[in-house]
Amino acid sequence: MGRKIALVADKLVDLSGQEKVFKVICDAFPDADIVTSIYIPQSTLPEFSSRNIYQLVPHRPFRDWKTVQRYYPLAAALMMRRSLRGYDTIVSSVAHLGRYIRKGSARHISYTYYPFRLLYEGDKYPQVTGLSRQVMRAMLPALRRWDRYQAGTVDRFIAISESSRAAIRRYYGRESDVIPSPILDLPREYEPARKSDYYLVVSRLEPWKQLEVVIDAFSTIRRNLVVIGEGPELESLRARAHSSVKFVGRVSQSELADYYRAARALIHPTPTEYGLTPIEANAYGTAAICLGTGGVFETMIPYEAGAKNATALFYETSRAEVLADAVLRFERIEPEFDPHCCVENAGRFAPEVFVERLRAYVEQWG
Repeated sequence: MGRKIALVADKLVDLSGQEKVFKVICDAFPDADIVTSIYIPQSTLPEFSSRNIYQLVPHRPFRDWKTVQRYYPLAAALMMRRSLRGYDTIVSSVAHLGRYIRKGSARHISYTYYPFRLLYEGDKYPQVTGLSRQVMRAMLPALRRWDRYQAGTVDRFIAISESSRAAIRRYYGRESDVIPSPILDLPREYEPARKSDYYLVVSRLEPWKQLEVVIDAFSTIRRNLVVIGEGPELESLRARAHSSVKFVGRVSQSELADYYRAARALIHPTPTEYGLTPIEANAYGTAAICLGTGGVFETMIPYEAGAKNATALFYETSRAEVLADAVLRFERIEPEFDPHCCVENAGRFAPEVFVERLRAYVEQWG
C-alpha cells in the first residue's frame, strides 16, 4: 500500500475473541507496528511475539489487566501520553482503551466491537460494587464526555455487526460500515467426527457472561457439560455445578478444535453484539444453542426459520429452565442439523474473506 500503518489494540493479555480478531488484522498488515495498553506475552496468542509491539501503559504499577481495570481512568490518560506521529494510517481494534490515542496527522480507522459498555450500559456489570461503583457513577459524566470526544477524532468507523453499528450511532452519533469479524482458524476441509455425549461452553468466566444460567440448567437436567475458559467466576460456578459439569480451564487451539468437533452442541448464553464461538463451533460441523438476542441473528441460521439450513437453535430468555427446555428440544431434533450446513455458514467468516475486505477498506479510506 506504500503507507506506514500502526495497529492499535485495547490490550493483548489473554485468548479472548478480541485478541483472536486482532491476530487476523495483524495478518492483513504484516509490516505494521502494534500499539496496545498492556502486553502479557505468556498469556496471549504467541503469534504476537514476532511483531514490533509498543506498550503505552507501563508494567509498573500496571503488571496485569486487573490492575489496569481498577485504575482505568489513569490507564486511559496514559494511552494519550505518546502521539503516534509518523504514521499515515492507524487501524484500531477496540471497545475502549485503544480509542484513547493521539493520532497525529494519521487517518484513524476504528474497527469497533462496541462502545465501552461500562460507560453506557453499566447495569450489565453487577460485579462493579461498593466504593468502586460509587466512584464510577460520580465520574461517568466526565468519562462519557471524554469517550465521545475521542470517538470524534476517529475518521472512519467499522462495526462488527448491525448491532454494533446501531450502538455506535446511538452513543457516538456516528455512522459506520460493517465488516463481520473473522474466526481465527477455519479448517481446510470438514472432517466428520463421532459426536460425544457432552455439550460445550467456551468463554471467559466473568459475571456478565451469564454462565450461571448454563450451570444451573445442566445441573438440573444432568447432561454432561464441558466448560473451557478461565476467569474470576470459576470457583463460584464450580461450587454450584453438578458432577456432570466439567471445568477444563485453558486449552490449546488444537485441543479446542477437538472439543468443538466432538461436542453435541455449543451453548452460547451471552447477549453480545456478535459472538465468535458459535461460528467457530459451526466451522467444525457443530450446531449451537444460543440466547436469541444481539449479533447471533446475523451470524447463525436459526432452526426456527426452517430446519433445512439451520446452524443454531435459539432460546428466548436467560433463565435456567428455558435453556434446559431448549437443550431437551435440541435432543429431539438433533438429527435435523446438517454438519455441512454449519461448515458452509462458518465459511462466510473465513479469515481470508475478512483480510480482503479490510485491506480494500483501508486502501480506500486510509
